[in-house]
Amino acid sequence: MKIIEMMNDFVSSNSNELMDVLKCDDEKILMIICTNLLSWLKCDYKKLKDNRYKYHKAMTLKPEFNWTNKLIEILNTNNELSSLFVIKGNELDYNPALSYDDKMKLIEYVGNNYVPFMTRY
Repeated sequence: MKIIEMMNDFVSSNSNELMDVLKCDDEKILMIICTNLLSWLKCDYKKLKDNRYKYHKAMTLKPEFNWTNKLIEILNTNNELSSLFVIKGNELDYNPALSYDDKMKLIEYVGNNYVPFMTRY
């Protein structure tokens, strides 16, 4: 889950550590990836808190967007991220090998710590 914490730090404070870890030199693309992924996780947190988690939906990826292709590349090269998520067709979802407890910890961490960029001001 350290990678998710680093994504949250990147979005909230533009920490360059994540860029090095993920080998991504495009700050804008990385910000889009992090914001989309963390927002998707935050939606699961809201569903969990409203007792509607059974309606979980995978994140749709559109290959015509540069950030989608970079996310796929990152997932293929970063073991920690690929242990959390998988891509099936044009959707990103939780890795089936991820335990229920670890998934809940991930969702709760994002729900309690992620503040969408646009709502900070």
